[in-house]
Amino acid sequence: MSINKLSTIEDSTKKIANIQEVKEMSPVDAINSMDPLLRKVYDAEVEAYREFRGDYVMFNYARGKVASEILNNPKHGAGAIEKLSVALSVDKSTMYKTVVFNSMYEEDDLKEVLHKAKRNEFNLTWSHFAAAVHVPSSNKPGQDTHEGRKEVIDFAIEKQLSVRDLVEHIKDNFGAAADRGKPIPEARVNNSVRKLNSSFKRFNNKSMSDFKFLEENFHEVVAKSEDLEGIKESLASLFTDMSVLRDNLKNWVEYMESIPAQLDKENKARIADKANNNGITIIAVKPQAKSERSNA
Repeated sequence: MSINKLSTIEDSTKKIANIQEVKEMSPVDAINSMDPLLRKVYDAEVEAYREFRGDYVMFNYARGKVASEILNNPKHGAGAIEKLSVALSVDKSTMYKTVVFNSMYEEDDLKEVLHKAKRNEFNLTWSHFAAAVHVPSSNKPGQDTHEGRKEVIDFAIEKQLSVRDLVEHIKDNFGAAADRGKPIPEARVNNSVRKLNSSFKRFNNKSMSDFKFLEENFHEVVAKSEDLEGIKESLASLFTDMSVLRDNLKNWVEYMESIPAQLDKENKARIADKANNNGITIIAVKPQAKSERSNA
């Protein structure tokens, strides 16, 4: 992939990430608006997610290949990536990041990087690679376009950097060139949490009401229906959408379950930073067992 194309993808990523008002399209609308070629890609991605076994790095590497092929195939037309992103409930900027990530390594080279991290007992995650995407492309003649990105990944492995520390390293070394745009206000995050909470409550109440009605009246309607094939097709479509929702919910629940531990880790890091700035050394004290306390 050329430097110009990568620059365009990076610019698109930044613009998409900073958009405040986006024309809303539901996953169902996105799916229904797909041409047969894009729908085939979508179905394959849904199947790939069903077979997903927790390796986000290789999963997003493969997704980046799919997204790259869509971008380079004029048959898909304008807005194909956006439709696929909405249908899969994936942030568009994340989809563009997978494109850059896929172009960073040949598959065997990526596996070697992952093996290197494993040998160093370091957990190299998709979030590390997503952060590295923000390193500017190299424009030096004869140099790999992704040289800087690969270097920060190697540095993260060598220094055992958390994602947070890697982001700070990138900011310190690449400054404004790696800026993600204006910081996201905390109020927007809190508002998103409230909106999600409200949406899930409404969805749960409405869907439970509809399901109860269906459960109570389905067999009676089927017994009198003259269009059993039509009912069958509707149920098949409902099952497909429910399966996608089930997989998304599983992913979201796992993410939400990980948040308390992330918050605890962030809080400990802040306490440690504050202590270091004040010249205080924090010593971890092993709690005494009950028998030890009674003997003291």
